[in-house]
Formats: sequence, structure tokens, C-alpha cells
Amino acid sequence: MRHAASPTARRTGRKKCAAYGLAAVASGILLALSFPPVELAEAAWVAFIPLLLISRSCDPRASFRWGYLSGFVFWAITISWLLNLSRFGTPLPIVVMAWLMLAAYCALYTGAFLMVVSASWNSAQPFTSNRSRPPTSPFGLLRRAGAARYLEAIFRVLLIPLIWVGFEYIRSTLLSGFAWNSLGVSQYRNTAIIQVAEWGGVYAVSFLVMLMNTGLGLAGMNVADQWRKPSGSGRRIHVELITAFVIVIVCMSWGIRRSITFLAAPHDLRTMRVALIQGNIPQNEKWTEASSDEIYDRLEELTLKSLLSEPDLIIWPETAVPHPVMQDSPTGEWIAEFARQGTPLLVGTMVVESDETREKIYNSALLFDDHGDVAAEYRKRHLVPFGEYIPLDRHITFLQRIAPLGYSCTPGSFSTVFHLKSPPVAFSTLICFEDTLAGLGRESVRNGAELLINQTNDAWFEDTSAAVQHMSHCVFRCVENRVPAIRCANMGVSCLISPVGIIDSVTDSLLADGEGTKAEFRIDDVVLAGAKTDLTFYTRYGDFPFAIPCAIISAGYLALLLVKGRQNC
Repeated sequence: MRHAASPTARRTGRKKCAAYGLAAVASGILLALSFPPVELAEAAWVAFIPLLLISRSCDPRASFRWGYLSGFVFWAITISWLLNLSRFGTPLPIVVMAWLMLAAYCALYTGAFLMVVSASWNSAQPFTSNRSRPPTSPFGLLRRAGAARYLEAIFRVLLIPLIWVGFEYIRSTLLSGFAWNSLGVSQYRNTAIIQVAEWGGVYAVSFLVMLMNTGLGLAGMNVADQWRKPSGSGRRIHVELITAFVIVIVCMSWGIRRSITFLAAPHDLRTMRVALIQGNIPQNEKWTEASSDEIYDRLEELTLKSLLSEPDLIIWPETAVPHPVMQDSPTGEWIAEFARQGTPLLVGTMVVESDETREKIYNSALLFDDHGDVAAEYRKRHLVPFGEYIPLDRHITFLQRIAPLGYSCTPGSFSTVFHLKSPPVAFSTLICFEDTLAGLGRESVRNGAELLINQTNDAWFEDTSAAVQHMSHCVFRCVENRVPAIRCANMGVSCLISPVGIIDSVTDSLLADGEGTKAEFRIDDVVLAGAKTDLTFYTRYGDFPFAIPCAIISAGYLALLLVKGRQNC
């Protein structure tokens, strides 16, 4: 017979629920503060401690709910700039729904992470409170095998960050992925710690941040346990915290030495002068015929000014011109005239092709050589769902009405390496959000690119936090592959980033003054490597040695929990 809970028990339950809810919300807010616009990067090193405490006290089902709440708070805050899409024709209810649905989807991974962590504790068996059953967690198996508690502590402090990396990788790749605001990206200004991306990508940095969270959290739990034990039970060494500190300090020390090595420039370095044209055209004016003359005049004015500095390459941002260059002869000839003045011009534009079945539209980058001819073209491969295309819109035609562009683009199929003759430079272009995807930058460098150029248009959001968040991802493409990057934005952050992830001082000063997204044009010298450098470990092997095994561990453990949960229902 089931007895009703006493009033005291109900009050205690409500207090615990309120405490867990506050802890989960605090964790989400702390993590959000570590990203732009606040950029309190130190908060990321402790943001998960409340969640780890929850996972120790709750069963996996409850831990999932609290982890989900924390993740939803974090994502709802950090991607709130999506709401600005309502200014450009998309109905506000649809924008709000998209914002909430994306936050709800991404929060699933935080919930799954905390559920797996909760199940790993010996005190919480998967989906059951039957303590008499044999332990199924890896830690329980270690204990049964007679392993020392210190070994168990080391194993736990390492495994929890690996589980986080696994779910982070799955989120970044599953169903085309949403590789935005990984935990490691919060440290994009921490030059010492981000150098490990050369070995494991941004996921290696995420591992270190979660490692410190875990070490501090476990140490706090052990201190609390000691206070609850009878006097005389003795103290124990916090090996979990020592392990975390040692690993992080070793990685930071190596990162400092690695940075100094790159900053100590040898004599055979080459430089390349570039002109970055930032038109700052509002999104609601970019595609209107009434504004097209103003856009052309603006681009012409800034380009003629930049030519006075005799750059080696002029870069226009993503979709810089209102009309497709290859199909609109006046626009193509107008651009060719600039290039014939002796400076190649990289132009972001739409390219339209038609076949027997339909019209295909590509978001492209065209390189005009100094003869005014199109030397090479790159077509964007990773399109933004619900931005550059609406899934299934070719089969459900009314969906085309809500497309921000008014149509769906077609993805390109290959990476392009552009070549300049003077100075001899090989580079590749990443368009818009493609610089958030490590695989695309890595493929370009493997194909021979020694420089990455990101052409983007963040005018869609008219929000500094979105522009700076976007720029922060490009830092890791540089460190992962040890190549410099150039970013040219219509609205956003136009800047240079070194192979160690340092943003140029001019942009840094502008960002500090709140003016980092308001530049008009920039003339800068990009430092290129002298002799051909070896590919980094990450460029050679990508995520196979680290992030993918983590994903297999996380997905496998989650599947085991779900199967056991179904069996216990």
C-alpha cells in the first residue's frame, strides 16, 4: 500500500527542488557570462560545479531534467540575437519559435551529459534506487576489483570531461551539426590555454575547462563528506584536484612556450598587404533595387581609397553586391575594372545556374585577377538551415514563404584553393558560419592553403554579441592548423588573426571601445610563414584520435542507460 508523504517530507522535497533549480539556473547563467558580450571567461572554469553537485544527489532521470534546465538557460541567453531576424521579414512568432526550439534542442546534450555523470556515481544506479543490485558504473567495477580510491578519483576526474567532449562533438556534427559556442570557445582570448587545439581542436580546450570544473567539484564534495564523517576518520589527499591542476598547468606552460616560438618571427617570413572592405550595408537594404546604386557607390568609394595603399589583395565580404556577378554583365565589368588597376579582388556574390529541372543559386566567392578575369570560384558547402535554405521546401512549397532570402541556396561540393602570383600565396575561403566548422578549415589547409579568409555578413543580427561570438570561433581554426586568418564582414568584425590565435591590435582596441563592428575599410599586412611548415597533428588526423572516441563513449553509455531504463519500466 502506498502511503502519502508527510507535510515535513513534502516541504523538504520542495526545498530541495528549489535548491536544485536555482543551482541549475545559476550554472547556465555563469556559463553564458563567459561568452560575448560579457566575456567573463573565468566563469566557465567553475560554471559546471553546481551541476556536478546535483548529479551526485539526484538519480539519472532527475539529473537529466536539471541539466536540461541549465542548458536551456545558457542557450536561450547566448543565441538571443536570433530574435533580430524578425526585422527582416520573418514573422516574429516564427523567429521566437525557432529561438526556443534551437535552445531546447541544444539543451538536450547538457541534460544527457548530466544524466550519464549521475549514473556513474556508485550511489545512483541507472534508473533505479535499488542499492542492493551490483554496481554497473565503471567506478563501481573498479571498486569491486579492489582498486584504490585514489585511482577511482583520478579515473572519475578524467572521464567526466571526456563525456562532455563526446556530447559536444555529437552536437557539433549530428544532422549537419550546430558547432556554436563550444565550451572551449569561451577561452578564445586565453592564448596560453588554446594552444592545445593544435592537438585536439577546440574540444581539447573544452576538456581542460571541464577538467578544472570536475576537479574543483569533486574536491568540494570530498570536503563535505569528511565533515559528515565521525571525528578521527582522517583526511585524504585531494588527488582529483591535484590531477586537474597539474594537467591544466602543464598544458598552459606548453602553450606559452608554443606561442613564444611562433611570435619569435624568423627572417624568412613573408607579408601580404590586404584591403578589407566593410560596407556596413543594413540587411533590409542589401537586396532592394532602391538601395543598389547606393551599395555600388559605397563599395566603389571604399575600394578606390584602399587602392591608394597598393594592396596585394582586396577583399569584399559575403554577398557584397546586389546582383549576381556572373549573370549581370554590368556588375561583372564594373568589378573587373577595379582588378585591372593591378590588384586582384576577392568578391562575395551569388552565382545562379539553371538546368532542365530547376534554378540553382550558390553563395560564392570569386577571385578576379589583375587582368579582370575570374581566376577561380568557391561555392559555400555548409549552408545554414532555416537561413540559406529551408529543409523540404522543394516538396512543401509554402515553406519557401518563410525563407529569409526568399529562396533556398544549393551547397557547393568541394574546397577551392586560390592562388595569388605576387606575392605567391595559396588561400582558401570560408563563407559566413563555415569558420565555425573545424573540418572545413582543416580540409582547406590539407589541400595546400596557407591562409584562411572568412567572408561574412552578420548584418542579419545587428547585434555585437553575435558578431563577436562568430569571430571567436575563427581563432580556433588558426590554432588548429597554424595558419593566419583574415575576416572581412559587411557588418561584423573584420580583423586579422595570427596562427597562435591573437587578434590584431587595431581590432582589439576597437572591440574594447565597443566599435569593433563599425570599421569601414582596413589596410593590414598579413604575416605568412616562410618555408612550408609541417601540418599540425590536428590538421593531419582531425577528431579521430580524441573527440570521436569521446563521442563513442558518451553515446554508448547513454544508450546503455536508455536500454536499462526501458527494462526497469
